[in-house]
Amino acid sequence: MRSRILLASVLAALSLCACTKENPTESVTEPVIVNVTPADTKAIEDYYSNWAEFIKKIISESGFNLIDIAVKLDFPEIGRLEDLDIRDGNGAPVKFGDLSEPEQTAFIECAAVELAAIQCAKAVQMSALYREFGFLNDLIVAVSAFADKLIKAGTSIDVFVDKLQTMISRPMVLDVCSPFPAVEEQPATKGLIGFDDPERMSYPEFISQMAGVARKGDFAIIIPVADHPETLWNLKPYFIDTPSGIHHAFGHCAIVMDDFKPETSEDAELLYGAVEEGVNYESSSTWLTDFYLLEPVNLEFIWDIANTDTPLRIEPVAIPRPERDKFVTYAKQYEHASFINMLSTDWFVSKRLVPEKFTCASFLWHCCQNVYGLDISVPFIPTVAPINVVCSPYTIIKKFITTENLK
Repeated sequence: MRSRILLASVLAALSLCACTKENPTESVTEPVIVNVTPADTKAIEDYYSNWAEFIKKIISESGFNLIDIAVKLDFPEIGRLEDLDIRDGNGAPVKFGDLSEPEQTAFIECAAVELAAIQCAKAVQMSALYREFGFLNDLIVAVSAFADKLIKAGTSIDVFVDKLQTMISRPMVLDVCSPFPAVEEQPATKGLIGFDDPERMSYPEFISQMAGVARKGDFAIIIPVADHPETLWNLKPYFIDTPSGIHHAFGHCAIVMDDFKPETSEDAELLYGAVEEGVNYESSSTWLTDFYLLEPVNLEFIWDIANTDTPLRIEPVAIPRPERDKFVTYAKQYEHASFINMLSTDWFVSKRLVPEKFTCASFLWHCCQNVYGLDISVPFIPTVAPINVVCSPYTIIKKFITTENLK
C-alpha cells in the first residue's frame, strides 16, 4: 500500500473541502511518532473500498440530489462533491460536476486508494483507529446493501432517507458501530492512570512535552482503548460502570486556547471544552495523563488524470493564525453552555442538539463547522465521539503526550 511521508499522519476523506494555501509561511506540524503499532490494514482498506462503492452508487444510480442526501444522512462527503474546488496538474480550478462520468468514477476510486494509505499511516500512531474503521466498515456495508434495495425499488428520496435512518438507528447497527469501546474484564482501577496514580506526570513533565508543540486552536484528546489501558482516563464522567457491569470508556477532548510555552504557569487555564459542569476552562492539572495532541488542517487536492501513476494528490494545509484566533473567540461565546450526559439518549443525537448543549466532541465539531467549514464527524451517525475527531480528514496527530516519553 502506498503512503507518502508528507501525508504520513493525515486522515483524509472525500469530505473534500479543497483550499488554496492562504498563508505559505505557515506549515503543518511534522508529527512526532511515539507509539508505533503493527499495521493491520484490512479494515481500513475494506472501509474505503466500500465507501467508494457507496458514493458511486448514489451518484450514478439513485438520481437523488446529492446535497439532500448529504444533509439527511449525515454524510457530508457526498454533498461537498458538487462544490469541490479541484486543482488540475497545472493548478487551474476544476469542478467535480464538470468531469465526465468516467472521470468522476476514476476520481472517487483514486481517492479511496489514497485515503486508505493515508489512514493506515495515521493508525500507526493510534491503534484504536484499526478497530474504529472496522466498526465503520460494518456500518457502511449494511447501509450500502440496504440502499441498493431501495434504489432498485425506485424509492423516493424522502422514503429512501427515512428507511435508511430507521435502519441505521437499530440497536443491532449501533452495537456494531458503538462509540463506547468496552474494557474487557478489567477492574476500573487496574492499570489505569488517575489523579492519585504515581505514574501520572508532574506539571514540569507535562509542560516539557507541550511547550513549543501545543498551539492555539489545537485539540487535546484522550482516547480509551481496551487493549492499551494506559490510554484510559479513570475519572468520571469519562469512565463509567453501567448497570450491566461493563465498563465503558468515553474519552475526552478539549481545545487548546493559546500556545503552550516553557514559562506557562501551572494555574494557567489553556484548555477549554464541554465538561460535566458545562462548557468551561479546564485546569492543566486535569490533563497530567496520557493523551493525544491533534492539529486541525485544511486539505488541498490536485487531480491530474493525465498522470497515470498518481492522478490524485492530497496535501494538508496549515490553518492560518487569524483563523485559529477566530476559532478560539467563537468557542468562548459558549462558556457555561449545557453538557449532555453521556448515558442519556441525547448523546446519540448530539450533533442535532447544538448549540443548546454539547458533548466534549460535539463542541469541537460545532466550532469547526462554523469557523473552518470542516466536518470532523463520521458518515451516517448523528453523534460524534472523541475517536471520530481523530478519524476526521481534517486532523493530524502531532504528538502522543505520555509518561512513556519521560522514561
